[in-house]
Amino acid sequence: MRARHGRDEFKADYTRGLLLRGAPTPLAKPDTRPRGALGERLALRCYQVVQRAHLLESPLGRGAFQVGYRLYKRHGSDPYRTLVRTRPGLFSGGHILDIGANIGYTASLFAEALTGNAQVFAFEPEPRSYAALSRLAQRSRGRITAIPSAVGERLGEAQLALNDLHPADHRIAASEAPSPEMARRTALRVPMTTVDAFLAERGVAPNEVRFIKIDVQGYEAHVIDGMRHALAAARRLALTLEYDPQLLREAGRSGTTLLHDLGQLGFSTLYLLHPRTAPARITLEALARAMGERPYCDLLLLNGR
Repeated sequence: MRARHGRDEFKADYTRGLLLRGAPTPLAKPDTRPRGALGERLALRCYQVVQRAHLLESPLGRGAFQVGYRLYKRHGSDPYRTLVRTRPGLFSGGHILDIGANIGYTASLFAEALTGNAQVFAFEPEPRSYAALSRLAQRSRGRITAIPSAVGERLGEAQLALNDLHPADHRIAASEAPSPEMARRTALRVPMTTVDAFLAERGVAPNEVRFIKIDVQGYEAHVIDGMRHALAAARRLALTLEYDPQLLREAGRSGTTLLHDLGQLGFSTLYLLHPRTAPARITLEALARAMGERPYCDLLLLNGR
């Protein structure tokens, strides 16, 4: 689920049904099945009702929400179950980093694809989501390690702007002069690390990491800045990120520059992720055209070196 401000919040599944088949081919028709916009709208409204009724303050209420959230993700807009099923080789042979893990839905998917003694390192700074993630990690028999930290471009602390009415729209404040919408939010100081520092601390070599997922509400470029060493040393690394040019701009970064920088590091092969079909190869030019029809998308980037 995603919150949107200043545009149609519930635009028909954010045209996620649009599937690119390559640069010369026009966009396919949108997937108009009701589990898109309607499912997202109903899920968000239900969460708001539960939150306002303070039902999440009880273990029963939290448990019911987590079950519902996982069901929504599994049968709604999540592309990672399809990716694990269609491209299992992307996840085998190394550790997985889940940056922006929320309550652990994707971490649990990734854990199913692990091989050998690899782990999923799942990062989540929001306390309530981290508590659920931590319980999941405790049941994972060592396959998932939960880290209560934000990830960015520096070590220290960050200000997390909470969205009390949306469980997946907490954002790191990237500016000392926040937007009016961000200024209205409750602020929480949270620890921050970098991928490079985390791997060094844990004694994990960059070539031991197989897959990294980044979903941090516009802070993706800052995360990339903090993993330059890991990316430069990578040879078999697959990287996915939520690509939202507007949120990137609000965080002071450019989506075009981000993808160009990743291309310079060797991550020049792009795929568009979709909830119900295999990844579709896409060029930068086709992606630029597609972003005129959608506010954001999920991208898979592979190292072409």
